[in-house]
Amino acid sequence: MEAFFKLISQNAPWFWLSAAVLFGIVEAATAALATIWFAAAAFIMIFLSFLPLAFHWQLLIFALLSLTFFLLTRPLAVQKLKLRQERLNADAIVGKRLFATADISSGKKGSVKFNGLEWSAKCEDGSSIKSGEECVARRIEGVTVIVERIN
Repeated sequence: MEAFFKLISQNAPWFWLSAAVLFGIVEAATAALATIWFAAAAFIMIFLSFLPLAFHWQLLIFALLSLTFFLLTRPLAVQKLKLRQERLNADAIVGKRLFATADISSGKKGSVKFNGLEWSAKCEDGSSIKSGEECVARRIEGVTVIVERIN
């Protein structure tokens, strides 16, 4: 094991370059801001590895740099790079005004259309909604939209 660390210590710049590239590839593959901090720290370690530091000190500096980058820049990066997340159909339908495409009554499910998709629907309070009348989606239960009549 000692021979392994000696080999790495003698080739530390190449080790850190390899680590930076590996972390960069993982970040590019995931795009989750998970390993970019390690890639940045490993890149800095390439230059610090030319100093006469034992490898265990290099590892400690790497860990501290990674943690510092993570704590100081991740909240800002997440805020600035926040991608607009599209809600799923099931999430997006709640609260929307819909038109019944088939009669909805207390004992019988009807249907509503949202974004070109037909959903089975039933009335929240058991009242009836005629085809073509407007209603609002209150929640989803399984594959059924629970709607409420708009007066």
